[in-house]
Amino acid sequence: MFLSPVAEYTYFLRGDRYPPHALTDSENNSSLTGNLPDLEFGWVGAWGTAEQQQPKVPKSVGFNTLLVQVIQPKSEGTITLIDRDARTPPMVDPNYLSAESDLELFRKGIQYGLDIGQRMMEKYNKMSVSLVPENTSTECLDDFIRRYATGAYHLSSTCRMAAKEDDGVVDQNLRVYGVQGLRVADASIFPRLVGVKPQATIVLVAEKCAEMILKGE
Repeated sequence: MFLSPVAEYTYFLRGDRYPPHALTDSENNSSLTGNLPDLEFGWVGAWGTAEQQQPKVPKSVGFNTLLVQVIQPKSEGTITLIDRDARTPPMVDPNYLSAESDLELFRKGIQYGLDIGQRMMEKYNKMSVSLVPENTSTECLDDFIRRYATGAYHLSSTCRMAAKEDDGVVDQNLRVYGVQGLRVADASIFPRLVGVKPQATIVLVAEKCAEMILKGE
């Protein structure tokens, strides 16, 4: 937050908790993997997307943006080598929104975000919408999602830690299969995306890697 020129806040939640309702003790238990968040709301005190040009407004008018982010998408893309030259950039196809579950989460997140925005406008009557769906029908939401959804920060999991037969790239000691003396210690080894900001997990991976190297593991 303090390294940004604008105010930023983040809220993690689960899509199956919309519409909001009273949670059971089990649903409130953060130690259960079934309660890991799958949506992130990012509030930015500015025009919040670089993909769409900011509307021209008077200097006395500002923007608030609520970014809806699916933080554990199930869509799977591909990374394909073009040739044997390591300097040639590979062909990357993210294949965004190929999983129906990602679309469903986006729909819920947008509806939840619209509810929040509506309450804000009811309290502060000088606010108005700028970039929102025309309505909340499935067809309209899906069109809005496909039109404006894009990738974001914290790319990871391209060198997954997994068994070689499961398309893993590194083993449990972060060693690259088939390459002697090479380890990878960054976000690319995550078996799957974490349900929070990844910085602390990356530091953990790096410290664990250093520990294993010192121990000769």
